[in-house]
Order: sequence, then C-alpha cells, then structure tokens
Amino acid sequence: MNKRTHRALQESILKWGLIAKGEMPDLGSDNCSLCSEFLDLEAATCGGCPVAEATGLVGCQNTPYVAWLAEMEKRHPEGWEDEDAVADTPKLVKLALAERDFLRSLVPMKRRAR
Repeated sequence: MNKRTHRALQESILKWGLIAKGEMPDLGSDNCSLCSEFLDLEAATCGGCPVAEATGLVGCQNTPYVAWLAEMEKRHPEGWEDEDAVADTPKLVKLALAERDFLRSLVPMKRRAR
C-alpha cells in the first residue's frame, strides 16, 4: 500500500471513529478520504481503493456501511439532511464502529505496528 492510500485509509478510519463518538456526521463520499482519492462517479468505479480491492465491489458494498445506510434509510424514509447522519442510537454507534473496524482490518500488518 502506498503512502497516499495509507493516509486516505487512516483518515477514513478516523472519520468512522468520530462518527461513532457523535462528533461528526456521515456525509458519504463527501467526507470520505478514500472516496476523494479513488471514486470516479462518472465511470462508477473505485479503482485502487482498498475497500473495493478487499470486497471486489464498488461503493463499499459488502461492508458494514451497507447496514449503516439501511438503518439510516429506516430512520429517515423520506431522506435525511447531513446533520441527521449521526450515530445517535446504540445501533448506529455499533454500525459505525463496525465500519471503522472493517477499515482497520485493511491496514497492512507491517503498518499496524506504527
């Protein structure tokens, strides 16, 4: 993993830790360092993203983020504003931590010790 990818992954791990603490909303790709680096909306690809490489899918499919979105959609069936996308229930905290932990699992072992 190159430094740019590692930095984006670490920033995304931090994002989900802050979301779990209620200190930051989830703005989807708008506040995701990995998406900033790798998401190409026009081509609908995430080439080079460690999440896409791990899952073989685009858009964080097959990660805890899918359950996070499902819970948000259940709570806000008509849609939600940015300030609504926070971990303000035990279930959402658990889902935010699951996404953080999933992202942590993508950090190469030699980098985890640092």
